[in-house]
Amino acid sequence: MSNLPSRRAMHRRARLFTGVMLALLAGACAAARAPDTGRPRAANEPDYPVLLGGGADRRARALSSWATLTNEQGLSTAPAPALQPVTATVRELPALETPLRLPQIGGGDGKKQTDEELRESLREFIANTRGLLGVDPQFISLIGVVDGDGDTQHARYRQRPFLYPLRGGYGDIEITFTPDRQVVQLTSTALPDAARVRRALDDARRQISAADAGSRLAGRNITYTDAAGQTQTTTLPDAANEMTPRELVVYPLRRAGDADTLALHLAWEVVINARPGAAALLVYVDAVSGEVIAATSQTSPDTVT
Repeated sequence: MSNLPSRRAMHRRARLFTGVMLALLAGACAAARAPDTGRPRAANEPDYPVLLGGGADRRARALSSWATLTNEQGLSTAPAPALQPVTATVRELPALETPLRLPQIGGGDGKKQTDEELRESLREFIANTRGLLGVDPQFISLIGVVDGDGDTQHARYRQRPFLYPLRGGYGDIEITFTPDRQVVQLTSTALPDAARVRRALDDARRQISAADAGSRLAGRNITYTDAAGQTQTTTLPDAANEMTPRELVVYPLRRAGDADTLALHLAWEVVINARPGAAALLVYVDAVSGEVIAATSQTSPDTVT
């Protein structure tokens, strides 16, 4: 009797081999898919503006970071800090029996820290609180350290996760501290997980040029926030030379009907030249849709809305 496999057996082995290879190929394709970015979209939602979600998961990560920080500093029963809406980054520290402290870098034996030692101490503190601050340290830069009230100092950092600067009051990290490294205030308006949606935002196709953005504003009625935080309405000039498109920016807005999501817009920042006795205005024109999405007095504080 022949020891060679029958034709039927050979066919079965061929089918089995083909099935295994198809399964492996499907698994490889699934592994190669890009990670989910931002908040999941419904099937009928457009790709723009780019959505960045917050919600319970983001809040849990922030509070976990806070618990780790306070436990490491011996504050096992510290109350939770106040958090920003949507992003759940720290808005204000709670009252603590023992204050938080910056890491000790240099400055021993009563010596004052050098500027470089102070910057390193701040960098290490930010790395240790990145979950609470909502930042990746590689995407922030130090704006400056200035004297504050009393003997405090105030360090301000700017988050730069995109090709274009953030506006709308987002992207600032501020740390107030004393000479003995006590952290007396901590606040962040950073966008957590911003790098995850960078590709989607970079891929947004601009339909509006800088010149178009300025011309669309001529003679329009604009509602804006003045330096005192009050809502005002004004009619913009008709002359195009009174409007200067300055740069492209990323402008996050709270998404209507969705308290846990920000809509990130790519927008032209247009400076409306000041009239006598009035402050210059900044008007933001969506570079994809051409819509006016925000306006503010140039001298007003850029706060989260």
